[in-house]
Amino acid sequence: MDAGAVQRLGAQCLQILLAARAAWEADEVELRLENLSSEFSAALELMGVLPEELVNHVLTKDKELAA
Repeated sequence: MDAGAVQRLGAQCLQILLAARAAWEADEVELRLENLSSEFSAALELMGVLPEELVNHVLTKDKELAA
C-alpha cells in the first residue's frame, strides 16, 4: 500500500488497516507499506503503532526453506 499521499490517519482507519493485516495474514497474503508520508508516520506514532506492526510477513515454503 502506498501511503505517500496520506494527510490524515484517524483511529477508525487504523482499525481497518489492522483488521486487513490480520485477515490477509490468515489468507497468507502479504501486506506492505511504501512511501509513508510524514503525516501517516506521525499519526501511527501518536496512536502507539509502529509501521512494522501493520505489515505481515507471509512465509511461503520457499522462504521457510531459505531461512
